[in-house]
Amino acid sequence: MKKLKGLMSVVSVVWAFFLLIAFTFTWVARNWTPSFEQNEIQISTAGALVISLTGDDNHDVVSLNEVVQLDSFVFKQVSSQDGETFFWKDFTPTLNDEPAVYKKVTDLQKENYIDTEFALKLDDSLTEPKYIFIHPDSILSSENIGISSDVAKAIRISLQYEDIDENGQPVKYSYILGNTEDKDEPDYSTSAVLPDADGKNDKDETATNQQKVYNLRYFNAGWDNYTNGQTDHNFTVEPSRTLFKLNPGGIRWIKMRIWLEGADENCVNEIAGQSFDMVLKFDSISVSQ
Repeated sequence: MKKLKGLMSVVSVVWAFFLLIAFTFTWVARNWTPSFEQNEIQISTAGALVISLTGDDNHDVVSLNEVVQLDSFVFKQVSSQDGETFFWKDFTPTLNDEPAVYKKVTDLQKENYIDTEFALKLDDSLTEPKYIFIHPDSILSSENIGISSDVAKAIRISLQYEDIDENGQPVKYSYILGNTEDKDEPDYSTSAVLPDADGKNDKDETATNQQKVYNLRYFNAGWDNYTNGQTDHNFTVEPSRTLFKLNPGGIRWIKMRIWLEGADENCVNEIAGQSFDMVLKFDSISVSQ
């Protein structure tokens, strides 16, 4: 691994997304193709954390468009209760007055949402481990002028990775992030499609369950007194509000998925043409602080 230069007390990785959206939704039966087009999506970093796409490379800036090999995305509404297994809704049975059916996403529907992987790597010249958390600068917002629904509230981001528990056993963690009202408690207002719902109809109550969605500011390591532009980590760390811990020279692979949640109450026709801004910024802080 190429050794990174310099030691910094504040280390951040910024995922900056400026997305233009033109789509219509909420499990709506339709005979047209909604589209979701955006400018170039970039991942950027500074300091002792870098982004890796292969495990051996180090990047300060990466275009997500190049990673997924698409100039633009065409999204149709999908749903996932766990942020890993995705479903689309087949309205064909409604032509015979039967309920619509949930079907598991196959390779044919993979382009309906973003599904990619990256790694965070910590400078091997450091002398102590660091907690990785989501910086309070992170945002997911839109200007919902003149309508009651908000497209940003229908967007979900899942982060999935493996860690080692106190017994030395590998454990998989998966968190769904969104634009929720409460930053301190998860939101359970959306009933999304369960992993075993393939073939079940939308009248079957066993096909869905509550989706656990965290606010972007939940995993801020307890940095609740943050002010815009602040660079010093003047707060007491709450380990339970961090994502994971990395040792000097450590690497952690993260699967990231971004989708329009078809079961969200804000996923309606009226959000067509809205735009939203998304910034997902990772930071680190010494474990001993």
